Amino acid sequence: MHILTEYFFQRALIGGVLIAFVAPLLGVFVVLRRLAMIGDTLAHVSIAGVALGFLINIYPLATGLLAALLASFAIEKLRKAYKSYAELSIAIMMTGGIALATIFFTMGKGFNINVTSITFLK
Repeated sequence: MHILTEYFFQRALIGGVLIAFVAPLLGVFVVLRRLAMIGDTLAHVSIAGVALGFLINIYPLATGLLAALLASFAIEKLRKAYKSYAELSIAIMMTGGIALATIFFTMGKGFNINVTSITFLK
């Protein structure tokens, strides 16, 4: 039981308990609106934004946040325009985000950083 005294474990446990309370409340809303893959989609689009930030030498976390924000507005606009195919807007944005991230990271082969260290902040 020595692990319970570790600071990182205590923070993880508190985070897990908070998620356990919030996730069911949010989950019902997300599933009823047919947005189950929105988190995955925004994550992929934000990675493309981070890659673009590195490519044009702008603060990568800000460009990732901006890309996710723009993608969320685009998803909602597409959902309203094509009500019968509302889920397709999420799939379109996710594949577009993956494609852009791949292109941007390939264009910037000289990135001298560890992308994982940006994605998982310490």
